[in-house]
Amino acid sequence: MSNNVMVFVGDQIHIDAVKSSIHQARTTGHWKDDIVVILPEGTKHDLKEEVFYSNLTVVDNKFHKLTIFNEYFKKWDWIFFCDLDTIILDKINLNLENRDERKLYANPDGRKDLDYQFMIPVNEINDLLFYTQNNWTRLANNIGDKTPLKGYTSAFQTCIFLFHSSILNWTKTKEFYCWLNPFTATRNGGTLADQGIINLMYLTNNEILGSQFVNRCQVVADNFYELELLKKGVIDPANYEAAQILHFGWVFAPWHEWNLRWHPIWCEHLSKYKDL
Repeated sequence: MSNNVMVFVGDQIHIDAVKSSIHQARTTGHWKDDIVVILPEGTKHDLKEEVFYSNLTVVDNKFHKLTIFNEYFKKWDWIFFCDLDTIILDKINLNLENRDERKLYANPDGRKDLDYQFMIPVNEINDLLFYTQNNWTRLANNIGDKTPLKGYTSAFQTCIFLFHSSILNWTKTKEFYCWLNPFTATRNGGTLADQGIINLMYLTNNEILGSQFVNRCQVVADNFYELELLKKGVIDPANYEAAQILHFGWVFAPWHEWNLRWHPIWCEHLSKYKDL
């Protein structure tokens, strides 16, 4: 067992995606520490790595990511999470010696603020949380708001993030989960599930992970995030010389054949997983 761990979250239909990501981490990423895969209870798999089963009853599979804040992960010091819809481009260097153990590290969303995580205005988030969370300090509604959380309505992405196990709080995570899970159902899935919860939990103690971890593939934005446009087949022309990990989003995930540049690389890593 090593001091640090890299975590992936999968489900029954994304076992191949887990395998490809693990091979990328071990080879291209030169990740020598532990790897754990979070899977929903009952998932059948032939993974070689340690698996931790999520027993959350969810209306959106994204919620299983919250299991990374389970007390089980206290076994490690630093916990590094990476979504499956990514490509690892270079050796992973987390610069841990310069990280603050009290912070969660993730990159800004880049497009939207916190209200986007829930698809509702900040004032409605405040009203809901005021009645469900003890000592909830209201979020700022506007630039002139004098609340203690003024200025913390900018959202961060949870496709790639890093934190020290000393700040994980499974009890608090479950409180937010129990509030938002049924709320997601009533909104027909109209939230980003885990991302909203993690943003709320770490509003006042997060910092930027680093530009070498790329949240968004520009060609996806250039095609307006429209699946039908992307499915025609698109080549990503960008230069990622300084990048370690590139995140696409599910509409352009590298297991899709229409991701013309990265799909063959994803397939190659999948085919070699058995040789690890």
